Amino acid sequence: MQTPNSLQTSSEIAEISPFATVRDYENWIARLRGFGAYLDQGTELLKIAVREKRTQPRVIMLRIKPQIAAQRAATPEASPFFTPFAHIPSSISAAERERLIDAGKTAISAVVLPAFARFDRFFQ
Repeated sequence: MQTPNSLQTSSEIAEISPFATVRDYENWIARLRGFGAYLDQGTELLKIAVREKRTQPRVIMLRIKPQIAAQRAATPEASPFFTPFAHIPSSISAAERERLIDAGKTAISAVVLPAFARFDRFFQ
């Protein structure tokens, strides 16, 4: 399985992940709940790189700002991490769909969006 190229494009994993069963969505929600720690660990590694003067050229770094901005949605539903919840298969019951969507919104608003706010502050 391919992984995203960078922290700021982590939502792209949803493009290659399966979303056919309740378990697939539960796995995605678990990823969302753990995303804050993942992004914070990446930030700590980047801090080390800055201290050691091992960073990309400025022209590359300027391209990252809009990528981070794209992850900083105003609402969970506007987040690219929410995209899988907009396309839940009809084979999943309405009650399960509602439960999964609520859990996804909660994880995005409580973990993902604050993590990207911290990352954006660091990057600036």
